[in-house]
Amino acid sequence: MRHIAHYTPSRVGPGSLQISVKFAGEEVPGSPIRFVDVVENLDPQKIKLLTEGLEETVVDSEIKLIVCTAGAGEGILKVAVVNEDSHPLQVEIRARARTPEK
Repeated sequence: MRHIAHYTPSRVGPGSLQISVKFAGEEVPGSPIRFVDVVENLDPQKIKLLTEGLEETVVDSEIKLIVCTAGAGEGILKVAVVNEDSHPLQVEIRARARTPEK
């Protein structure tokens, strides 16, 4: 007979979840299951790129791209810029606490 258990974690963080499976009061092989890290649900669809003014750029002038990740979850943001030969260029990412206005 097959049994299916469903559980939705309510906390995030390292070591925040362990599942114990027992049969007739005894731990089954492979139990307990320890999760190294439980993370929030990530939703890339909630990320907004604010690109106003990027249509015309000036040589030797800084280009500022604003990426708003509010509500998207606790993921790591990575931005890659490559030149016309597909060589990666250096990018500096600075975090801002507030959501930029549109």
